[in-house]
Amino acid sequence: MKVFVVHASYGEGHKRAAQALDGVMDAKVIDLLDFCHPWIKKHTSRAYLDMTRGKGFFWSLLFHSSKFKFSRRSLDIFCGAVFYAFLRYLRFEKPDVVVVTHPFVTPILLELKKELNFKIIVVVTDIKVHPWWVYAGVDHYFAALEETKNDLVAQGVDSARISYGFVPVRPGFWQKHDQAALRKKIGVDDKPCIMFISSIRGKFPYLKGLLATLSGKYNLLVVCGRNEKYMKQINELNLPSVKAFGFYEAMWELVASCSILVTKPGGLTIFEGMAQKRLFIFTHFIPGQEKDNMSILISKHIGAYPRTREEFLAVVDRFSVLSRDGDFQYPVVVNDMRPELERIIKTF
Repeated sequence: MKVFVVHASYGEGHKRAAQALDGVMDAKVIDLLDFCHPWIKKHTSRAYLDMTRGKGFFWSLLFHSSKFKFSRRSLDIFCGAVFYAFLRYLRFEKPDVVVVTHPFVTPILLELKKELNFKIIVVVTDIKVHPWWVYAGVDHYFAALEETKNDLVAQGVDSARISYGFVPVRPGFWQKHDQAALRKKIGVDDKPCIMFISSIRGKFPYLKGLLATLSGKYNLLVVCGRNEKYMKQINELNLPSVKAFGFYEAMWELVASCSILVTKPGGLTIFEGMAQKRLFIFTHFIPGQEKDNMSILISKHIGAYPRTREEFLAVVDRFSVLSRDGDFQYPVVVNDMRPELERIIKTF
């Protein structure tokens, strides 16, 4: 059986979701943006980044206006025209199953599905479901939480075609880890760890003061990615309990070493944290899907959105106590999606 996992690399989350499924039924991972003109790839990626910077007004406008059928249809037509080479590729390859981790991919597939008779599986990479994800021709959906499933049902999806409680994160996040061994590998002592996760568009408010205040009581692991500005600032502080990283491939090692993640509420970041049963402090968000993700986790008391430095420090103290409480029952249960995906594919 020939299985493709298709994403579009507008943001890292959809890509990481697809890569987490690499190898299921010998699946091949494909980036939709590899099938358009390089100019379009460069400038649409830049436009996405620009729209989601700062307060994300233009992204919020697109996100909410695209809930209307006319706007969705216009975007579907645009995607079909831009990515026509992708359809030509599928006609040549003739897949049996296409697994989708980005909503732009699905409408491109629907007409071709009638011709080639393959199955479509959609992996929703946020907690709440935008109508972008929902199309009548989809054969099966994967959803992170019951709230995600309920959104799909409310938008007309048969509950029998939904698997929920599953998230697409890499196998390392499901493993049991020896924290002492990981701390030794990372180079930190036995103080509790807090992990800061940045992005090229993101920023941490009151960063310098926070790190200096917390470093005596906690180990602080800061993942900067491509955010060279923050990497430089952190290294210049020269604080003994602060370690800065660029890209860290085995992210599950850092997450397993910490009890609190300080980040923005991107879908894959929170999926990875939930797989390891971590608590979240959110510093900023992209309006739309990330705000919805954040609201759900706050309502479950595993996330917080402090507005001031004082509120942030108070949340750290509260979450540190909560994470050490042996009676604390993590209120979210998620499972490895890979075995369930393989089982569903075998039913087709």
